[in-house]
Amino acid sequence: MPKKKKSNRKIEEAINEYLEGDIKNEALNFISYLRSQKMSPKPFSSVSWNFGSGMADEVYKIYVFDAENNPAGSRAAWVINPNLRTMYKYENAIIDEGMQNIVLDNITYCVHNGGKSGKDCASQKLCAGGEDKIIFGGEIKNICYGCYGRFLHMENPSDTTISGIKRLLELEKKARAELTIEDEIHEHLTNDRKEAALDFAKYLRTAEPLIDVRSGTYKGDRICNIQVYPFNKYGKGHYRAYNDDRPDSSAWSIGFHLINMETYKDAIMNEGLYNIIWKFASASRCLQSKLSPSFGIHMGCRPGKSCMLGRTEIILGKEFTEFCGNVSSMSIWNPNEAEVNNIKRLIELEKMARH
Repeated sequence: MPKKKKSNRKIEEAINEYLEGDIKNEALNFISYLRSQKMSPKPFSSVSWNFGSGMADEVYKIYVFDAENNPAGSRAAWVINPNLRTMYKYENAIIDEGMQNIVLDNITYCVHNGGKSGKDCASQKLCAGGEDKIIFGGEIKNICYGCYGRFLHMENPSDTTISGIKRLLELEKKARAELTIEDEIHEHLTNDRKEAALDFAKYLRTAEPLIDVRSGTYKGDRICNIQVYPFNKYGKGHYRAYNDDRPDSSAWSIGFHLINMETYKDAIMNEGLYNIIWKFASASRCLQSKLSPSFGIHMGCRPGKSCMLGRTEIILGKEFTEFCGNVSSMSIWNPNEAEVNNIKRLIELEKMARH
């Protein structure tokens, strides 16, 4: 009978319980380093810890397994998955410092195609297959999507690998601190998507009162945010499902949080803003329901995840079946110019409601 894992405990407790000898000492020393760098691991699940909230902000995830619960085999282990989503900003530094092999030797490949042995994926789960990425100027095929940049997998890393991980995390942390949303837009988006995203970023920076562009907060509460999803870089991930109109291009989205929508629904209807909300609702159909449209094109969840199934929801007078989502927290992918303008207006109405 496997031991019952404790949740919400410090990672050091799991390391001391499950690991032994040099592996335990190396893991403890690495955690001490993370704490000294203000990147302390926080409990994420019963066997994992991370730093950073959400896929876009996560810097790493660490797993600690006993021999009975390691999906990779019957051995106690600790595993680190660095989230290097902005590695394209410091690729030259990695090359200059001779650390390419720290990356290339620890790539996670998809278990479902290409004949590669997977390290970080359960074969029984639904999967869209691997993707090809350009890394250090060369194409690497069939890389596991991972989780928005988490395509590396180091199990019981050696001293040399740990030193490399530390340096990679330092570079990633520095790159993120210097990164602006405009940098990401210029780097990854093109044509109409680039123009629309830059226009919305400019709106956020010039809005009065000011909306924080990165955190998406207004007077301390979340109101909207921009995300850019690079194609063939470090973090396309499962978002290909939302980008089906141009699957070989980078994508972007606006998330907006209309917690007071009920107070200005008349303005929404009178100004024709309901279309943008209905678009979100139409796309947010439950993936698991037997009535769902094409499998894999969805807004609310990922393939293979457990689901409570969709519900029927009346949104601004229109009925939506199999609805999976929260109408007060919406995301629109690759909005066009008209949709961006409608979202701006919705945000202005929400700001007035929050006064």
